[in-house]
Amino acid sequence: SICAAGCKDGLVRVWELASGESRFTLKGHRNSSVVCISVGDQYIVSGDRAATILVWIMTGECKFQLCAHTSAVNSLTLTRQRCFSCGGDRTIRMWSLNTGKLLKTLRGHNDTVRAIDAYNDIMISGGGDKTVQIWNATYRDDITLD
Repeated sequence: SICAAGCKDGLVRVWELASGESRFTLKGHRNSSVVCISVGDQYIVSGDRAATILVWIMTGECKFQLCAHTSAVNSLTLTRQRCFSCGGDRTIRMWSLNTGKLLKTLRGHNDTVRAIDAYNDIMISGGGDKTVQIWNATYRDDITLD
């Protein structure tokens, strides 16, 4: 198991949990703080204030750069070979971890989307509009919790 931390200098530092030893440092975010990270079985995904998302394989190599958000990426989550990202542009984006392609853009929040989490085909988001929304990975369920 590993632990990863995003840094103000744009680096992502990765450690082995069992030993506490540094495994590697990921360099790819340019001139922007890394503000969110998600660690899966095969990938580490990091997002920054400049709206860039980087997908890393466990060797420390950058596999994809994902660009579609127009402001800071606030949160990331991984499920079923997909990455979900959310940001200040009020959107949630669904990406393929196999191809790096944007699969879908979800809209429904009226303010910054601050946090997301997913399990299988269900994703939940919370926004600055003080709502929590529950989504299906292929379409939006109109369930809003105030």
